[in-house]
Amino acid sequence: MKKILMTLAAVLCCWVTTIVFTACTDKEDNPVNPTVDPEEKLADATILWYGCGGGNVDAAILDDFHKFYKAKPESFDRVNVVAQYKTSLNPTVYKKIDYETVVQWADEMSKLKSEEEMENMDWGEYFLLCHPKAGESYRFAVDPKKTLRKQLLETEPYGEKNADITNPDSLTNFINWAAKNYPAKRYILVMADHGGGYLPHHDLADATSSPRSRAQRRGLIYDDGYNDKCFSAKSFARGVRNASVHIDGIVAYLCLMNNLEFLYDVKDVTDYIAGSTYVMWGGGSAFYAIADNCAAGQDTETVLSNFLDANMDNWDAEFYQSTNPDDPLYYDFTLTKTSRLNDLAPVLKEFTDRLVNTYQNGTDDQRARIDLCTANAMKVDNNYPFYDMGRYIESIFWELPDVYEPTFVSSMITAFNSCIVRQRHSKYLTDHHYEVDYSMMLGCT
Repeated sequence: MKKILMTLAAVLCCWVTTIVFTACTDKEDNPVNPTVDPEEKLADATILWYGCGGGNVDAAILDDFHKFYKAKPESFDRVNVVAQYKTSLNPTVYKKIDYETVVQWADEMSKLKSEEEMENMDWGEYFLLCHPKAGESYRFAVDPKKTLRKQLLETEPYGEKNADITNPDSLTNFINWAAKNYPAKRYILVMADHGGGYLPHHDLADATSSPRSRAQRRGLIYDDGYNDKCFSAKSFARGVRNASVHIDGIVAYLCLMNNLEFLYDVKDVTDYIAGSTYVMWGGGSAFYAIADNCAAGQDTETVLSNFLDANMDNWDAEFYQSTNPDDPLYYDFTLTKTSRLNDLAPVLKEFTDRLVNTYQNGTDDQRARIDLCTANAMKVDNNYPFYDMGRYIESIFWELPDVYEPTFVSSMITAFNSCIVRQRHSKYLTDHHYEVDYSMMLGCT
């Protein structure tokens, strides 16, 4: 069956506290309410890229961002691409090499190699060529007449050193700055760094009180300058919601973000969300396709759908090996139309109410069947309670036909499928019929 079903998603309460951090901001853009001359010809789109090195992915995310420079030159006549990037406080790519030594090496390479040769260097070496300063933030617009290396070398750090990029105000201010200086008919936001889906403790008051490894914490954008503090689903949504313009689409270029609990927290601040159920693979991005698609006049749904296709084709071209077709390559991408999640919610609630009632008041055989489904639920992350929701609920339907009649099953499938605009899986997953849908949390008391 195509992209079946849904979740046991629970909406969890959040304790909100005020925490004082330094944000990536200054008095010139805090906040702004852009005023656009109605006679001014607006760009078709402004693409906003918001990234952080997260300790160990500086080179990878910069390599992905570098792909924007591969967009057609004429696309930049109609599309703006703007970035805010914070270098890790301790980038692993520098390998504890003295920064001045890195600068000297980069200067030497620039004398020995042509611009084209430098542009084709691998992502680790290219990062060293750019050598952004550790813990500094950089804000700039892509100039297609220059290379990324030249732009980073020419761009002065923005704001204070080790500014907190996960402060919602930082994200809000960046969006407002982009809207004021690069106004457009629509805005697409790309988030880049580590991702981790959703766990409720990220929305609790003490979520930032003690250091935890990024593998143990679920959120998005991990700032190693603040003990891997990150956006929670709610704080990220707040940063987008408080901006002066509407964000038409969000690309969560991060691990594990195609998670239903996360999507429900973010659904009201954008029209479309693209995310991965599995871990996101580094390299091979097709960000140029977003710019080219926008410039071609495609609507946002088509822009992001075509981007998903181009990105998956790139990943398969880079990672899949026909000589070893059974090499497990788990990567995927899903585009969700957020307004459709509202139609899915009541069906999910009905599903959950029936399941809970059956477990509490049903027969021993029914409880045993539910336990069997739960015991065999498929994890999408081995260490944490994220499971393939489609396969789980499909198994519940199979085991409890007396609880879920065909009409209800049909309504669930219809509501679920209408949320998914476009979905792609790696060639390995497709060939082995291991496709996944949204992830969900499963837990017991």
